[in-house]
Amino acid sequence: MGKEINKLNIKSLVITILLIVLVVFVGTFAWLTYRSKDTAMVLTIGDIDNIQITLKPYQLDLSLTPELQLDTSKDHVTVTAINGSDSSKSFSLYYDIQEIASGLQSSNFQYKIIRTNDNNTTEGNFASANTISNFTILNDTVPAGETYTYNVYLWLYGNSSNDPGLAFKGELRASIG
Repeated sequence: MGKEINKLNIKSLVITILLIVLVVFVGTFAWLTYRSKDTAMVLTIGDIDNIQITLKPYQLDLSLTPELQLDTSKDHVTVTAINGSDSSKSFSLYYDIQEIASGLQSSNFQYKIIRTNDNNTTEGNFASANTISNFTILNDTVPAGETYTYNVYLWLYGNSSNDPGLAFKGELRASIG
């Protein structure tokens, strides 16, 4: 009878250990999967001691429908510029455009950039944009030791009943200096 109890205790111990290993493995796998999805949408350039620009998300694949005014509650790109140096640093934001419908190469396809620190805005349009060039939308300077945050919005001005969705595919990028 003592041997049967030992066998039962060993089986219970083995099953318990296997369940613990399974729970830890599945939990770790879910965490790693979540992390990889999140970091796939972030682009960081620069070096941590000098200036660092983070764009989230930086890839856009949009189907735009005309609107009569910008809706800032919709999706946007958040850009964070951190200047850890002891001197001011300049940077530029630009779109690396892979696809832009001909109907979007107009003054109606617009961007608006709001620097959230002071609500300073920069606005423009994509009338001269094409898929060959890097289309610059912002040149700015971050003072020494400061962090600036920007919200970048894209929208198509017009009457939505007349125009179908138009495609835009591009990556927002930054260059320092």
